[in-house]
Amino acid sequence: MICLAHEITDRSLDNMEREHRELIVAHFPPLTRSLTGYDLAHLRRPDGRFDLNAVLCGAEGTLGLVTEATVNVVPIPKHSAIIAVRYKTFDAALRDAHALMALRPTSIETVDGTVLELARSDRIWPAVRA
Repeated sequence: MICLAHEITDRSLDNMEREHRELIVAHFPPLTRSLTGYDLAHLRRPDGRFDLNAVLCGAEGTLGLVTEATVNVVPIPKHSAIIAVRYKTFDAALRDAHALMALRPTSIETVDGTVLELARSDRIWPAVRA
């Protein structure tokens, strides 16, 4: 059943991408990396086949529904914190990455000028900014 659902979804998304390719190219800016939002640049494998993995991974949880999963559970940390650091340049942030990794953070997220400008150009920016 899962395979059947996967095939239907795969085929539907494949057809949707083919049908709306021009709109996708016109409205989604090319990015210099594939880790920001939907990975539309890699919807097709080099052989032209639709790549559902790229779609789901690039969607950051917005296109998929997990109905069953096996997970490795880890203890909840006794303490947690979030720290926001602002740098004058992206290069300055990259230079600090090694020192920050020495602190063993769970994750490090970066937002460079390209991503920030894309966000500012989105029609919902004024509502988010408020």
